[in-house]
Amino acid sequence: MKLVDIFKLNKDIKSYSYPVKKIVISIILVAVCFSVYFNIPIENPILYWIIKIIVLAFLIANIWIVYNSFGEMVLLQERKEKMEITVAKAIKNSKNYSIDDIMVLINENDIIEFITVLNDRIVSLGASSDLKHGSSIFFDKRYYIDSEQFDNYDIFEKNIYELFKDKNVCVYSIDGIRVNK
Repeated sequence: MKLVDIFKLNKDIKSYSYPVKKIVISIILVAVCFSVYFNIPIENPILYWIIKIIVLAFLIANIWIVYNSFGEMVLLQERKEKMEITVAKAIKNSKNYSIDDIMVLINENDIIEFITVLNDRIVSLGASSDLKHGSSIFFDKRYYIDSEQFDNYDIFEKNIYELFKDKNVCVYSIDGIRVNK
């Protein structure tokens, strides 16, 4: 693994061991760095400031690594929760909605997600938008079907109608909340 990779958020991890190892090693390195910094007397003021800057840079880099490692663990947990939804379980606990009802909800809401079942696979679809801090106005609304994104509602709607040909959608959850049968 390249040294640069430890500073990037790895979205494809399969286990918690790598981020946990990064967190433990970062904490140990910060502790060692601080013990060296506070326990070794440095008489030369130039050397003192050089070491102080190095310790600060090292501390910032390790905080970034810990931050990314926690992000990797959160992403992994979300992915595992999504994978726990089996098709059989989803079909058993889902409710049929018409495509028209779903499209109305997606069009009316700036942010919404449906977990659906289609031909023995789980499909997520919905809309997402951006929001500026301190504002309640959403902008840059996009639509998605799994990992495919659409900027245009009409193209998204066309793809939904092509995907769900029988005009009914077997919905497992809306915004993470399971539907009542």
